[in-house]
Amino acid sequence: MALVHIDISPLYFPYTCTLNEHGPELHKNTLTWMADHSMRLDAAQQREFENYHLTEGVGLFYPSLPAPQVQLAQDWTVAVVLFDALVLERPPVNQDLSLMAEVITKTLKKMQISQTLADDDHPLVKLLADVTRRVRADAPLHLGRWIDGHRAWWLGQLHQQGLALAGRRPSLDHYAHLRQLTIAGPPTVSAMEWIRGFDLSPLYAASPHLRALSEAAALLWGWDNDLFSYVRDYLTTDRQGEAAREVNLIDVIQHENGCTLAEAVEEAVRLRNRVMSLFERLSGIYLPTAPVDVQIHVSDLAESIRGNAEYYRTAGSRRYHTTTSAAPPHGSIAITSTITDIPPPGSREPVPLTSIAWWWQLLG
Repeated sequence: MALVHIDISPLYFPYTCTLNEHGPELHKNTLTWMADHSMRLDAAQQREFENYHLTEGVGLFYPSLPAPQVQLAQDWTVAVVLFDALVLERPPVNQDLSLMAEVITKTLKKMQISQTLADDDHPLVKLLADVTRRVRADAPLHLGRWIDGHRAWWLGQLHQQGLALAGRRPSLDHYAHLRQLTIAGPPTVSAMEWIRGFDLSPLYAASPHLRALSEAAALLWGWDNDLFSYVRDYLTTDRQGEAAREVNLIDVIQHENGCTLAEAVEEAVRLRNRVMSLFERLSGIYLPTAPVDVQIHVSDLAESIRGNAEYYRTAGSRRYHTTTSAAPPHGSIAITSTITDIPPPGSREPVPLTSIAWWWQLLG
């Protein structure tokens, strides 16, 4: 019998989902790449890494890319997830902001300055430096914006950890902005450009529509993650009090509205469905006159939103369906969810949060 059950329904997706066919080949190449850069995991870390089932996640996130392009995407994703798991979310780092900041600062330096790596550099630094080398070779004009994306992501993580250590929860309005950062939205959106060989920097600077679409996609990645990871986050806490728990949309809603867990889950679904509807409608307004590169890029964003959620829903991603690697209580998690391609009632209403309300103003 499952230890905990949570029902998530209905999630609105106007897009379909497919799986990239190159997964087994990509996984084999990535394991070799990790070994070549001395990235060795102990037994517990290896189990956690396998529970992520990242090849399926990348294959769903980038369903239409050819193997050479998606290989770089997979290698970067593995480096990012390991960085997140082993640096950003592991003690003593989550109890020591100075250590976390030091690791981030040194990694950014290695990414920004092309230099020979030292033998004693952390393997994660070596992985990210190697991906940076490949990006520098393939898309040198795009490199600075991509590195800036990492800086924004890690700054958001530092802020979130600071809130947790202070025993504070962000407001729902602030969390709508913060979650775009902590899900690694800025570097991921940037990566989706150079993987395709695009440089959309001038268009991002000139088009609020394109910026809104990218931010909405990042927020959907983050809020869908929150829905499917809430129970695991709750059960795997180190039991050091509320401050030790991950910040999660459901927690933020409960804290702000003083409602029950069931009510918070329903409100979280309503909010994300409104953002999904906004993404669909804004795409329909903006894309007909947009350049071809932008049309492909926004199509990639749409595929990633659907594929990202499917990755969380599938049993293959055991990370979101088990707590066996965590402190007691152990056990499995039953997560049920429903997908609909029909806009649920109220999904066309704007989200009344200052940090993102301007997205709906673009609809006219």
